Amino acid sequence: MANLVFAADVRALVDTKLTDEQLDDIIAQCEDDVTMRFGEHYSETDGTPNTVAETVEGGKPSLFLRRRIQSISSIVEDSITLAASSYRLWGRQGRVERLSEGGKWGKVVTVTYVPVNDNARRKNVIIELVRITLSRTTLQSESIGGEYSYSTRGESPEELCATQMRRLQLGAGL
Repeated sequence: MANLVFAADVRALVDTKLTDEQLDDIIAQCEDDVTMRFGEHYSETDGTPNTVAETVEGGKPSLFLRRRIQSISSIVEDSITLAASSYRLWGRQGRVERLSEGGKWGKVVTVTYVPVNDNARRKNVIIELVRITLSRTTLQSESIGGEYSYSTRGESPEELCATQMRRLQLGAGL
């Protein structure tokens, strides 16, 4: 997987004393979090967008994929490759609707598609995740005497990270 964010990108927006190597480790973790949840970053080979294959459970009228869809290369339903007339693409929703066979998908469906290029949004989210990680906590107060306790100002770091991840979910601002 090619990285979207580099130490120089973070340094341009975040003040830190970490070395580039230390910063690269944090960036790698944040990028891993994003790709585990939303799939690999959009990429091209010789100017041609690379496809993504997603296997999902069927049994319903629509399949909801993890990403917005630019175009579909193929759909294989229970080992049978479908004709394009068998489904309708709702690309901005990341949804593929079954048009025949009782209006429901088979048990296992693999969709191979070109995702919408969301790398600019991903880059911003990853930088914000790094910023949150570097700030460690957003504590209002902290006490160590005997037991460790703290109180936060508004959102916890976990809530801040979740807010950033929601920016990549379908239906978020595109």
